[in-house]
Amino acid sequence: VNTTTSAALIYGFRTTVLTFENAETVEGFDKDGNAITLTLNAAEVAPDPPHYYNWTPYANDTTTYGSMPDRATIGALYRGRPTLSGNPDNPHQWYMARQNNPYDWNYGTLDAQSAVAGSNADAGEIGGIITALIPYKDDYLLFGATTSVWRMNGDPAAGGRLVEVSLTTGIFGANSWTFDDQENLSFLGNGGVFQLPPQVGITPVDITQELIPDFWSDWALDASIHTVTMAYDKLNHGILMCKTLLADGTNENYWIDTRTKGFFPESYPTNSGVYYAYYYDAIDPAFQSLILGTTGSYLKQFDAATLNDDTGASTQAIDSFVVFGAILAAANGDSKARLTLASHTLSADSSAVISSIFTHHTAEQLIDGIDDATLSPVIVTTITPTTRPVRRRQRARGTYFAVRLQNAVASQTWGLESFTINVEPSGRF
Repeated sequence: VNTTTSAALIYGFRTTVLTFENAETVEGFDKDGNAITLTLNAAEVAPDPPHYYNWTPYANDTTTYGSMPDRATIGALYRGRPTLSGNPDNPHQWYMARQNNPYDWNYGTLDAQSAVAGSNADAGEIGGIITALIPYKDDYLLFGATTSVWRMNGDPAAGGRLVEVSLTTGIFGANSWTFDDQENLSFLGNGGVFQLPPQVGITPVDITQELIPDFWSDWALDASIHTVTMAYDKLNHGILMCKTLLADGTNENYWIDTRTKGFFPESYPTNSGVYYAYYYDAIDPAFQSLILGTTGSYLKQFDAATLNDDTGASTQAIDSFVVFGAILAAANGDSKARLTLASHTLSADSSAVISSIFTHHTAEQLIDGIDDATLSPVIVTTITPTTRPVRRRQRARGTYFAVRLQNAVASQTWGLESFTINVEPSGRF
C-alpha cells in the first residue's frame, strides 16, 4: 500500500488461477489485527517480470513511520532489521528499520525494536566511510570502512555496541567479501585478500602476502572504475573473486581453492565480465549453481560440459594452463642442475597438451619471465594421452626450473594425473 489518504496501489501474489476484478471487495487485517475492507477500482494487472516498486515508509506516511535515507547503496539484513548505508551525503552513517518491519523508519519510539541509526544510538557512527555491511547470523554485524573494520555486538536499540576489529585494513567494496563452508570470512582489504574466522577477538590475516607478494600492485584497483565481487562456490569448494571494469566488462579474476589454498588467475570475454556473483542454493540439486551477473545484464553460470566460452555472437576457445615452479633443482642457488628426463601422465580422456620447460638462475626472474612472456622455453613438446606415462629424455641446465602445461584449442579439454622430472648435478656458476 503506497498511501492511506486516497486510492492506493496494492501489490500482491496470487496463489490460485482466479484473478482480482474491478469493484471486487478484498478483506484482510492490518498489523494490529483490525479488519480492513478494500474495494478495487480496477482489475489486476500482471506486469512482465521482474516487477518491483519503490521502497518507502509505510503508505509514504513519514509522520508516523519516519523517513528513509535519501540514498543508500549498501544493504543487509541483521537481526530482522533491514540495514542501509552508503549515503553519499553521510557516508559514515548507518540506518536500521524497526525489527521485522521494513517500512518503519521512525527513530524516535525508543523501544527495544525501534528503528535506529548511528546518529541516535549509543553505539554511534563509524569513524570512516562505510564500504560494506556483513552480518554473521544474528551474532554480530561487521562494518567495513575504507581503512578499518568494526563489529556491532548485539542490537543497537538494546545496548549493542561497536568494537574495533582492525585499524590496518578496510574492505574494498559492498560485494568484495564472502563466507566459506567453514564460516570463515574472506574479503578484499587494503593490500590483499584477508581471512577472518567467525570467533570474536581475532585479527584478519592477509593470505596473499606470501603467496602473491605483488598482488595489490598487479591488480591496480581503482574504486571509481572497478567493481570487485566475491562468492563461495559450494559445489567446487572455492571462492571466485572478480575485478571488472565498470565501463566495458574487461576483467581479471582469481579462483581461490579453499582445499589447496591455491590462487588461480582467470580472465573471461568482456561480454562475460562479472559484476555480481551469488551461489543459488536451490532445494533441487539440479539447479544449485554459482550465478553470475555479467555484462549486458545477462545471468550466466559455469558449465563443465561446455568446452568453449560464450562470447555472445560466437564462442571462444578456453586457453587453460598450469605452471609448476619455480623448482630449485640444484643443490643451492650457486650451482646448476641438468634435466635428464620428464614424465607426463594425462587422464585417459584428455586432449593433447603443450609442455614447455623454462630455466633461470633466479626464481623471481623465472616466474616473471613466464608471466610477462619475456622468457622463452628451452624445451617445447606435445604430450598426448597414452595407457602408460609419456617419458622423454630431455636436456636442459639451470638452477631453477618451471614447467607449463597448456591447451588453447577450441572444443578440447585436458587433465593431468602426474608429472615428474629427473635432474642431476651440473656444476657451479
